[in-house]
Amino acid sequence: MPSPPLQLAFCHPHPSSIPSPTSFTVGLLPPPRNYSRWQHGKQLYQKGLLIMHESNQHSPNESPLDDICSKTTAADDPSLFFELMSPATTAQPDQMSASSLAYLGDVLFELFIRSRYVWPERRMSDLQNKVVSIVRADAQASLLKKFIKSFPLTPAEQTVLSRGRNANLSARKKMKGMGDSVGGASVFQDSTAFEALLGYAYIYDKQRFAAMINTIKLCLDESDSE
Repeated sequence: MPSPPLQLAFCHPHPSSIPSPTSFTVGLLPPPRNYSRWQHGKQLYQKGLLIMHESNQHSPNESPLDDICSKTTAADDPSLFFELMSPATTAQPDQMSASSLAYLGDVLFELFIRSRYVWPERRMSDLQNKVVSIVRADAQASLLKKFIKSFPLTPAEQTVLSRGRNANLSARKKMKGMGDSVGGASVFQDSTAFEALLGYAYIYDKQRFAAMINTIKLCLDESDSE
């Protein structure tokens, strides 16, 4: 026969002696030294019982863990990942500088390239050389030319490209750790425009961004097959 559930009892003060803390009825606990603390502890205990009671209000086929499982399922939603990895929802890409958009587009493009070539396994030096050969400014400028031939841009996106080409090249070179000897001005203009476009689309429209990345993938597939 199973043992009865453990029951907790509080020492209630005798009605005739309230608010005196000296007289108490017999209980499982000794008379409290501090009546106010005892009352506070009792209130917390009662609140705990209420919370436990509410958490057990489930259908016969539902357990309290179902709520946790549903939250876990929500966490597996890719849209949540994009939400966590995006600027604040109040961000206005049209009001951001081209350099800020390119700052975001730079890491987005490199993450895509690293993910693309990290498997099959290869030596780290070979992996790094492969990634650098694609994310460098001249490679991005060349990729942009192929990209715009197969991906029609909206007027707003064309404006972003123009803004990217007019961005502060000195700041962009310094941020990417490149000197004046690496490529010409037009190369850095196209590279910054390319990254700004990706940053803009990522903030403004995730589906549009995904379509851009897919087109870039097709361009790289063609290059890798040559």
